[in-house]
This record gives sequence, C-alpha cells and structure tokens, in this order.
Amino acid sequence: MRSTQGLRGARELAKAKLYATSSRPEWNNEQQDLSQLQCSDKELALKHEQRTSKHLETAKADLYFKAQADQLAARERALLRDQEETRNQQSNVLSQQVKLNKLYEVVEKRNHEVAQREAKLDALEKALRDREVFLAQCQAALQAKEAQVAQPPAQPPPGSCDESDSRELALQHRAQELALWGERLVLQEKQLATMETLFETRQQEWEDSRRRLQAQHADAVTTWQLETQATTVRLAEAREKELRQYQDNMSKLALEQGRLRDQEAVLRAIKEATSTMTNEHKTRDAELAARATAVAEREAEVAARATELDARALELETRDNVRVEKEKWLRNRERKLDVLAQDVETQHELNVQKTIELAQAAARHPPLNSTTMSVAVAHTNVTEDIPIALPLAQKPKEGGRALRRSHSTSVRHSSVDPPKNNYCKPNN
Repeated sequence: MRSTQGLRGARELAKAKLYATSSRPEWNNEQQDLSQLQCSDKELALKHEQRTSKHLETAKADLYFKAQADQLAARERALLRDQEETRNQQSNVLSQQVKLNKLYEVVEKRNHEVAQREAKLDALEKALRDREVFLAQCQAALQAKEAQVAQPPAQPPPGSCDESDSRELALQHRAQELALWGERLVLQEKQLATMETLFETRQQEWEDSRRRLQAQHADAVTTWQLETQATTVRLAEAREKELRQYQDNMSKLALEQGRLRDQEAVLRAIKEATSTMTNEHKTRDAELAARATAVAEREAEVAARATELDARALELETRDNVRVEKEKWLRNRERKLDVLAQDVETQHELNVQKTIELAQAAARHPPLNSTTMSVAVAHTNVTEDIPIALPLAQKPKEGGRALRRSHSTSVRHSSVDPPKNNYCKPNN
C-alpha cells in the first residue's frame, strides 16, 4: 500500500509540474499560450499506453531471461551429472584396481606362508629322520643287550657268592632299564607314525590350497582384464559424448551471451528506475534487523543456559564413568586374585604330590651302589621327558582352601600384580 501511494504521489507531482496552469494571464511570466501548456485526452491516453507498453516489455524481458536462465541451469546440471557419472566410473575402476592389488598381496602372503610351511615341514622331516636313526641305534643296542643277557652266566668260584649276588642285582636293574628303553621306543615309534600322518595331511592341504589360490588368481586376473577393457571403452565413449555436448553448449552459450549483453542495458535502465522504491524496504530491513538483534540476544541467553545445563550433565556423566571404571577395576582385581589363589592351590597340590611320589620312590628303592644310582637317574630323566597332564580342575582340599584365604588376604593388601604361572609346561 505504501509503495502504491508513493507512486501515485510521484505521478501527481510530475503532472503538477508538467501541466501547471495559471488562473490568470498576468501570472504567466513567459507570456506563452495557455492552450499549448494543456494536454488533450488523446495525448494522456497515448502516454498511458506508452507506460503500459514499457511495463509489458520489461515483464516480457524478465520472463525471457528467466526461461533462458532455467535452460542454462538445466544444461549445467546435465553436464555436472555426466561429470559425476564419469567420476563414479573412474572411482569404480580405481576401487577394482585396489581390490586386485589387495588380492595380489593376499596371494603373496599365502605364497610366503606356504614357503614357511615347506621350510617347517623340511625341518620336521629332518628331525623325523634323525629320530629314526636314533631309534635304529637304540634298537641295535637293545638287541645286543638282550643277546648278552641270553648268554648263560659263568659259574662263579665257591668263594665269590657276594659278587654273584651283586651281579644278579645289576642284571635285574639292567633288565628293568632295557624294559623302560623298549617302552620308550614303542612310544617314539607311535609318535613317529602320528607325525608322518600329520605330515602327509599337511602336505595334501598345502597342495589343495596352492591349487585353489592359483585358480582364484587366474579368475581374478581374467575378470580384471575384462572389466578394465569394458571400462576403458565406456570411458572413451563418454568422453567423446561429453566433448560434443560441451562444444554444442559453448556455441549456444556464445549466442545467448550476445543476447544477454543486449538485454542487460535494458535491465540496468529498469533497475535505475526501480531504485527509488528501496527506501521503504531499507526502513523495513532496519526494523527487522532490530527485531533480529533482540531475538539473537534472547537466543544467546537461552544458549548460555543450555551450555550450563550441558556442563552439569557432562559433569554427572564423568562422575558416573569414573564410578563404573572403578567398579570394573575392582572386579578385575578380584578376578586376578582368585586366579592367583587357584594357581597357588594347584602348585601346592603339585608339590605335595611330588613329595609323596619321592617318598614312595625312596621307600620302594633302597640306596644302591654307583651303577644302580646312575640307572635310577637315567630312569628319572626318561620319565621327565614325557609330558604329564595334571588334573587342574579338581576341587581344592582343606589345606589348599586355608592357603587360598591367607594368600588372597595378603595379596589384597599389596599392589603388585599376580605372577604368571610357569609350571606344568609340556616339553615340545
């Protein structure tokens, strides 16, 4: 409403300046003809038509420019879409290349693992051969000992009864030692049989995996070659199409830029004519800016309160997190202490069992001379070479429970982590 009132007032002022008439002839200083200063109705109608025609022309020009701008925006969007498609195709090609490189890396890793397995299998085969040689030597020694034992003993003289008794005891211990050697040979033969079967199965698995990897590699190479060829053809076609479209669009844009330059002059004149109507908009903008500043201050206050509330919530969350971490640490601590107590119980049981076995062995075998002691030491070494699987999941005894309670209470007061259990490790 204000803009229309301003336009009407400006038109009335212009009419008053153009068509100002004096009521008396003496007020006319230039002494011109009053009929020349007055306009007829036809002239007014003609001027009105000129004004309306100008407005219609400006509206038509605006619509034409809008249509041209929409067409240019649509063409630009199409070009951007084509460029995005080409980028996507290039990214797909690069991703496929990366996948192929990763596949090559996996194949190289598999080949390296296969080489390592071959080296390990060669070392295992060498160890098996050494053991076979050792078993053959042991078997030959055992046969020689059996032959010596099978020979009839010489009749001792009548005054050497003690010597014959000692020889009989030595022969008995030697027979026991030979029996133990035989058992050990049987066990080692069984172990060799299992190792040979394991070696054969591993070798078969390696052959299967190598064949499968070779087939996968060949398939991947063929698929990659086909995909790269197809992508190169598609990219070449898309590039040619884009070049043609770009040339056509550039020629059309050159023509339209000439038209737009001609019409920019008209638009500048229209903008100069409409610049007088921006004062009211400026005042309205000032009012809106004042309201916006007030709203911004209110929003700043609300944001400050929100930040305070967020800080309080964050502080509460941090407290909860600290409490949860402390609870987790305490649970882990209790778990470690329980594990340590179990380890101590099992170690105590093992020590008790070993002491009992040693006592039984001492009670079973009385002290002997140097030859019998060497035989016993060899027997203990042979038995220690064999791995022992102890029942660790048994229930602790009363002494173990008391030891667990005392040890757990002593460890809870200390801040040192429980030591690692290094007992009952099987020999490789």
